[in-house]
Amino acid sequence: MFKSLNTKSKSITSAAAFIAGAIYYVPKILSWTLDTPHPMAAVSSQSMWPALKKGDLIFLQGVDKPEDLRLGDIIAFEHPKGITVHRIVEIDGDVITTRGDANPVDDRRIQFDQVVGRVLTIDGHVVKIPQVGSIGSLFGSLATQPDARTDEEGLPATMSMGGTDEADIQPEGAAVGSAPQG
Repeated sequence: MFKSLNTKSKSITSAAAFIAGAIYYVPKILSWTLDTPHPMAAVSSQSMWPALKKGDLIFLQGVDKPEDLRLGDIIAFEHPKGITVHRIVEIDGDVITTRGDANPVDDRRIQFDQVVGRVLTIDGHVVKIPQVGSIGSLFGSLATQPDARTDEEGLPATMSMGGTDEADIQPEGAAVGSAPQG
């Protein structure tokens, strides 16, 4: 009987170690593979419906230059209230205009240096895992990798993503307000 309990205990311990390792290493591997410190994000509003739905887990890939972007790409970009994920509707050199698919008006224009990354697609289809983003807060800061950016007080910047309504995208389980409309 004790041998059976010992075997079950080892199996449970092994499974727990595997899960903990996966939770820790998957974001790090994705960060390296997708060339971004922020490889995953959880959709928490409907501003990009129907392409992205609340609860979707999406993947972001790094973008090196404006020429890498195309009209219709979905990008993540920084603004004073956080980060928003919306579709590109206009590109003029380094100036980009976006809009949420479910929104009636364009966002304020941004500069390319505000772009955090592009939503990963394969053959024109967004790579997403429906409903898994709802548990994204369990990953906490493991969902994004630290980088050199800091906030106004010199503290490391967190990646909170907001859209046109409260808490559009949130890779760390935190949500910040909306993108300024212009």
